[in-house]
Amino acid sequence: MELCAPFDRVPLPILVAILGYSKLRTTPRVVCKLWSAVLPAPQPDRPFDHKNSLTTTTATIKAVFTENPRLVAYCGMPFEWMTSDIVAAPYVLEALMALVKRAHEDQLSRNAYRLANQIFVFMGGHGVKAWETRPLLEVTRKIFDTIIYDLHDTYVSKSKREQLPANICRGISWVSTIYDHNPNKYVKEAEQLMFTHLTNSRLG
Repeated sequence: MELCAPFDRVPLPILVAILGYSKLRTTPRVVCKLWSAVLPAPQPDRPFDHKNSLTTTTATIKAVFTENPRLVAYCGMPFEWMTSDIVAAPYVLEALMALVKRAHEDQLSRNAYRLANQIFVFMGGHGVKAWETRPLLEVTRKIFDTIIYDLHDTYVSKSKREQLPANICRGISWVSTIYDHNPNKYVKEAEQLMFTHLTNSRLG
């Protein structure tokens, strides 16, 4: 289904009121076309399909692991608890979501949104920049994998590691290691959390 003029220029909130979310959920091509007219401004500085689609800096890691009480507790755990898949699981998920939310505070870094029940990502890896729909679990996996890559890169880099307290270095090392044991588990457990987080702030 494609909308003809003048409906292809109707503001999205009005179109939602006319068609309803159920119609929009079944016509993602229409939503993509209309979504392009109400993109958050400015556009994200790097597309979702970019290798480094989300940047987690050393300063961000330090802030999140210092300010979040649950992560402070995790980094202070005995070694056998910190490295246990069972004990550490909720803390790994907490770290991932906290880092996602901190990174997305910068509008230029937010290249994924939710509108109705659709997840939109800003694609541009092949030179054509456009918003496209993707399954939530696929989006979550890409975001988490990117964060884990940054955590691992921080831990193995001597210069970056020296900017963090020793307990945080241990924490991010085991967060990335435990996530890699079963990434699909954390992606699935984060489904509702990510769905809520990606709510389109422009229309909220």
